[in-house]
Order: sequence, then C-alpha cells, then structure tokens
Amino acid sequence: MPSTPHHLPSRRSRLALAGAVVALAVPVAGCGGGSSSAGGKGDADPAAVVPATAAFYGEVTVRPTGDLKTNVESLARKVTGTADPGQQLVALLDKSLSRSGRSFKKDIDPWLGDKVGVAVTGLRGRHPDYVIVLDATDTGKGIATLKQSAKKVVERKYKGVTYLYNATQDQAAVAEKDTVSIGTETAIHAVIDVDKGADALADSVNLKKARADAGANALGFFYADPAGILNLAASSNPLLGSQASSLQGLLGSAKPLTATLTAQPDALRLQTTVTSAKAAKANGEAADTVASLPDDSVLALGLGTIGSRADQGLAQVQKLGGIFAGVLGQFTALTGLDLQRDVLSWMGKGGLFVRAKGVADIGGALVVDTSSEQKTTAFIASARRLISQFGGSQGLKLTPFSGTGAKGFSLRISQLPFPIIVATGGGKFVVAVGGSSVAQALKPTGKLGDAPQFKATATQLGARPVLYVDLKSLVGLAQLALGSDATFKKAEPYLTALTALAAGSDVSGSTVKTNLVVGVK
Repeated sequence: MPSTPHHLPSRRSRLALAGAVVALAVPVAGCGGGSSSAGGKGDADPAAVVPATAAFYGEVTVRPTGDLKTNVESLARKVTGTADPGQQLVALLDKSLSRSGRSFKKDIDPWLGDKVGVAVTGLRGRHPDYVIVLDATDTGKGIATLKQSAKKVVERKYKGVTYLYNATQDQAAVAEKDTVSIGTETAIHAVIDVDKGADALADSVNLKKARADAGANALGFFYADPAGILNLAASSNPLLGSQASSLQGLLGSAKPLTATLTAQPDALRLQTTVTSAKAAKANGEAADTVASLPDDSVLALGLGTIGSRADQGLAQVQKLGGIFAGVLGQFTALTGLDLQRDVLSWMGKGGLFVRAKGVADIGGALVVDTSSEQKTTAFIASARRLISQFGGSQGLKLTPFSGTGAKGFSLRISQLPFPIIVATGGGKFVVAVGGSSVAQALKPTGKLGDAPQFKATATQLGARPVLYVDLKSLVGLAQLALGSDATFKKAEPYLTALTALAAGSDVSGSTVKTNLVVGVK
C-alpha cells in the first residue's frame, strides 16, 4: 500500500551512518525492547520485502534474546574489558550521532526492531543496486530518524507508491510491511514491486531451507545465489552476457552458498555448508597435516594432497592449449624435468607453518610428504642449478646443506637474516626459513594436535582445524615490536582478549560444514 513520504538526509554519509549504526551497534547496545506506537511488533522479516532475484542477502539480529543475548554480552565484556559494554558502545554511537543532534536512546532505540537485512538487487557497471532493510516497531519514527536538513529531496511515485528520492546521491527510502528500506532508487522500486505482488526472497525454497539449516538462534545469516550473481554480472557486461548460457551450464544445479554467524560465551563462530565428497576428503587430509605440525606454530595451514590437486588443475590448463602449453614446454626445457611425471607425481600431503619465539627469532617451513626420495632429490638439484645460473648476478649465495636427517642446499639472500633451506629427508620435502625449522618440519619436538590451546580452539570450532592462528602469541610479539605505538596502544586492550583463530570442517558423509571461529578469553 502507498507509504507516507518522509524527507531523507541530504548527505550520503548520513544514510550510511544510519544503516551502519543499526547493523553493527545493537547486538550489544540494544538488547532491550523498542516501542511499537505505530503497530509494528519489531519482528518483521527483512527478506519479505527483498526480491527473490536478489543475488546476495545478509541479516543481523540486532536485538538478541535468551542464550544468544547472554553469549553476545559475555563476549562483549571480555573483548572490551568492561562490565557494561553496551553503555560503552552507546557512548561511541552517540559521539557519531552528536553532529546531527541525535542520540541512540532517543532516536534509534525506540523504533528499532529485531533484525536488519542488506541485499544486492542489481548491478549497473561497477555500482551495485542495494537496499538496507530495517525491521521497525514504528516506521514513522524510523524514517524521521533519517531527516536532516534535506534540501534536494523530491517526492516520486512508482506503481502508486510515494517514496522520497535524493537525486544528488541516487538514494531513496520507503516504508513497507513494518520495515524501513533505504537504498538506490532501482532497489527501492524492487521493494515496491514485492509489496505489489512480486516474488519475495523470504518465500524462496532455497532461503527457507538455508534458514532451517542455520537454526533460529543465529546472530547473523548470509546467503548468496551463484546463478543470481552470474545473472547480475552478465547484465552489466555484454561480453559476459553473450556467454551466460554456457556459464549457467557449468554451474549446473549449484546450490546457494550460505553462512551463519553464532556467538558462544568464549568465541564467535562462522559456518558455511557445501555438499562435496572431494571437499570432505581434502578436509580430512589437511586436518591431519595441521595436527602433525610443530606445537609452537603461531600459524599452521593444511594444503591437502598437493600433487593430485595441482595435477587436476594442470589438466585443465592443458586443455586450453596455446600459450599455456608453451609454458609447460619451457618448464621442461629449463629443468629437464616433466612437471607431472617428475614433480607432481611424488608430492603428497602438504602443510605450512610459521614459528615465532621472538621478534628476532622467526621461522617456518613448507613441508610436503614425498613418495620418491630419488625424484625429490633430482628436483632439488635442478632447482639449485637454476638458482645458481640465474641468481648469481643478484648476490644470491648457495651452499650445500646436510643435517637433521635431510640433504639439499641453503640459499642466502642479503636482505634476509635467515637462510632459506631446500632439502629432503625422512620422506618429506622441505622449504624452510632457518635450520631449526628444518628439524621441526621433519620431526617436531611436539605436535600441534597435542597442544592445550589448539585442543580448546578445536572444541570451540566443533571441527578439526585446517587453519590455525595463535592470536595470543602474535599479539605478544606485536607488544614487543609496537609497544610504544599510539595506534597499537588503542587497540591493545581488545587484541589481548583474543586467543586463537581457526577454520575447519565438520564432515558427515559428503556434507561439509566449514567453520571459522575466533576465541576470546
């Protein structure tokens, strides 16, 4: 039905500020309830006014309740180090709003509902059509919050609905179905279309299933439709548009990509879900590698089976022919080796780790299982010959390396304090920074999978990590290196609350749920 028009802010920054305030602020600051003087209940679904063709949609719960509210408040207290983080955040918001004579408590809290949604509805060149949808208990107060000395705002009508438009900024606003929508004019037209009967994203079977899988107690939910993204790109690029049907065929029945953000008392957790037997196998291999890396790693990454994955990619490149086939021929001419037969064939599971016992004691290594010491040794000899041939004029110094059960060569670069060592031994191929990293790569004194903090982070993750970052140790190094820096000092109280970041997947059959977690103490 037609909406009562209201004036918009005359500056883009004010509209953006309003959207940012409600999207980022209130999970902590606004856990209480707003008023409902205009009949809204504060539980409207933002996706109900978003067109079903939207390529991307995301929503945030800005008024959490129950366990979610408790977890959000607990996290906020730990990160901010204050007993009342909500009040601290409100003070920051009020500082931003003070220029316009507004405050969170007076101008936002009374009308804000439970959720805020953001959608991309189209693409014009490099500029997306977007809409920010605010669930509102009082749409009149919500629109009034945006009023700020608007001078170049005109009333327009679309399909009988009056909305406000700022030609200078190409921004519009309208109130529909207990929501306030702010965005580009084209996106606002799409919102009105939905109100007039066009399909809404909320009614999409894919979105309903994704929401059901995510569960009701999510802090944030994100949804991307591969087919919709392709359609947007094709509509703005004539060259891509001519290939759209072929690209759609490659996508086949690709399912929408979804991600869910949840809050635990001691961690934030992001989860995505895909169905792929290959992904399930690759995750297991990468997780095995990460757990076997040195227990003092501040960063550890599992790479899966490098040889077979690279071989599959190489097969795709070979199909392209032309210049790509020429590159492969040049590799053979330079090294005397066949890339597939003499290099990729022996490469098994691989991983990367970084160790940092101090600012002046940093090292790490790429370590790859090898099925053939003979082929690996030949590859290392070829690499040494090439570096000697082309790097001598650059001041690179090569010497033989032998020790800790490995043989190869050591490369000195004048700009680096540590040598780079390329070696093989004990069934592994290693490219390491520093001799001690070679020893740890071949036979670590302790394994990361047995480290207490790694175990605790894996429990928070709910999966076996394929990526692990020891934030606690990294912040400690930053304190040593940047302790007197004014900018770092401001961030330090928040950074010291972090423990670790990890990513990994929970595998059930061919279904892979990939999680990302940031732990706090």
